[in-house]
Amino acid sequence: MNEALNSPRLFSDMAAMESYMAESYGERVFVEMLQNADDAESMRFHVVERDGHVFIANDGKPFDETDVKSICRSGASEKQRGKSIGYRGVGFKSTTHLSDTIYIHSNDCTFSFSRSLAARRLNIEDLNAVPTIRIPFLAGEIESNVLDMMNELKRMGFTTIFIFQHANYQTLIQEVESLTEDYLLFLRHIRQVTIDVHGIALHGSIQKRGDIISIQFNNRSSSWKQLGRDGAQLAFLLNDNQEIVPCSRKQAVFHCYLPTYEESPFALKINSDFSTDPSRKHISLDERTDEALNQSASLLFSELQSQVNSDCSQLTGLVEVIGKRNTFNKIPRRFIEEFYSMLRKDWILARDGRIVSPEHFKKRPTFLDESEWNLIRRHTPLLGTLPVTNGEALQALDGFLHDFAKESYTLAEWILMMSSEDFMKSLPQPLYIKLYANIFRMARNQDLFSQTTQDLHGCLIASGDTYVLIKQAKEDDLYTFFNELRKHISTSELRWIQEKFEINLDFTSSTETSTIQKQTSLSTNVPRQEQSTRKVISRWRAAEQQCMEFEVIQGNTPRDVSKQNLGYDIVSRTPSGEERYIEVKSVKNRGTKISFTNNEYTAAHIHGDHYYICVVYDDAEDLVFEYIRNPLEKLVLEKVVRQWEWVCEEYDGEIFKVQGQ
Repeated sequence: MNEALNSPRLFSDMAAMESYMAESYGERVFVEMLQNADDAESMRFHVVERDGHVFIANDGKPFDETDVKSICRSGASEKQRGKSIGYRGVGFKSTTHLSDTIYIHSNDCTFSFSRSLAARRLNIEDLNAVPTIRIPFLAGEIESNVLDMMNELKRMGFTTIFIFQHANYQTLIQEVESLTEDYLLFLRHIRQVTIDVHGIALHGSIQKRGDIISIQFNNRSSSWKQLGRDGAQLAFLLNDNQEIVPCSRKQAVFHCYLPTYEESPFALKINSDFSTDPSRKHISLDERTDEALNQSASLLFSELQSQVNSDCSQLTGLVEVIGKRNTFNKIPRRFIEEFYSMLRKDWILARDGRIVSPEHFKKRPTFLDESEWNLIRRHTPLLGTLPVTNGEALQALDGFLHDFAKESYTLAEWILMMSSEDFMKSLPQPLYIKLYANIFRMARNQDLFSQTTQDLHGCLIASGDTYVLIKQAKEDDLYTFFNELRKHISTSELRWIQEKFEINLDFTSSTETSTIQKQTSLSTNVPRQEQSTRKVISRWRAAEQQCMEFEVIQGNTPRDVSKQNLGYDIVSRTPSGEERYIEVKSVKNRGTKISFTNNEYTAAHIHGDHYYICVVYDDAEDLVFEYIRNPLEKLVLEKVVRQWEWVCEEYDGEIFKVQGQ
């Protein structure tokens, strides 16, 4: 009282600050009281309205002298960040939005805050110059109906009761009606919430069994898997089989113990001691938030690493959750940056005991669809290329790490697999032929571009119910094999294979009358009198024409559509019938910034895995073609306001070098 009389300007400023806090917190009065109750280690939280008065009660630790001082002041709370909520001691100021006369009963004592009473005692006529929650008064006479309800709540075991006299409960009703079970998820102590306000009756219960949290609220139920305890926490939605599934976009938000309006980067919940604005609705990116984001990202990475390296049954659901970004806003983007930096390190346990990074993980090549790739991964004899996880979890992990991996199986590894009889027996005939078509194509490209050869003498082909080495195959088996193979390769590729193997194949007559003349060994290591010269592409043509030439070298059939403004320059059809949509970017050297127009961005979105960026640049005497498949998935793009373009400063694709002239 003396302080208020001696410093009237300061007292008036406090009133203005209180008014600001009430307006800023607005529709978060209920959650502020819920937070305070949880901080007091309450098990039960109860809200009831009687005769226009609102009672909010909990059964936590009763008030002591320190609590009274903290609630009266601003920023004087004893709460510590990371250990409790509302550390600034200002949250309770928002409750003046409900009433300017508040009673608090706790520890066998009842005191009140009243703006009108404080104004009378201080002889201040302007109520706007008087804060409500500053000067506590020992309660005098209390209305009988208020006293009766207070005593009833005490008999129910509640230790602290807040009474908002003649409350503006319409605001509270709007807030209560917007509540979901999410508000109860990260509470530390409260296990039961009951609300009975002006005809609205809600009941919530929380059960915790290990890391599983089950919530019932307002006829809704949900189960969550929660990771972490103090500091950072994550929560994954569970289905009826207790399997991890993506939560809805509305649920996928950051929590600062209670939900904010900030979207989570993935379909999960992230809770930590983030810095927020006064309303606690938006996260502020400062040093404390940055630390909390790092801790949260580390927690998610540790969970992923644990599940991958232990073949956990929950891995499929986890990968589904983190396999698709939910938003590209600033806060989640910072989380993604930290999480992805951890992903790029060595952490995957392979079946041969090595620890590898996603960069060395095997990604699905473009010529295989997912079902074909999954079959190959299940049966490959190259166990060192597999993580310890398998089955559906392996399929999910392959899909998730595809954009982090640098390469698929090498030609030498494909040859090793095609030399395994057990592996060959696992392949259906169409896939077996498709693999050989692409193996021969890769071998031919190596021969043409780098003049290196691969020994194919150990590869097997079908012979009745068994498999034999190509060089030991009967003429009929060879004819059947190559007759099927030529449906998937170009004429030039077939000619190269015949020259390579020194075999003459005649497909002009029927199977019965055709002859296959086998001249020498099929080993590709046999020296030839005439070596293939390295293919050369003219440097002086436009980049689009250079890319067209390179597509022809690969056995594809390209078509220039650059003048049609489709969002790509070339449509190229592979021998297997796949159409590739290629946008050509010519740069001076690798690392030069490339950009996307809106049209190109849209085309990339529509065509997905069939859309490629081909970056063309010089490397000494070579002309380099760097292909980036599905760039929207693989690249980190930044929207820059010139004309709308999508800019990328780092790219990493499959590189081919061709001698320029």
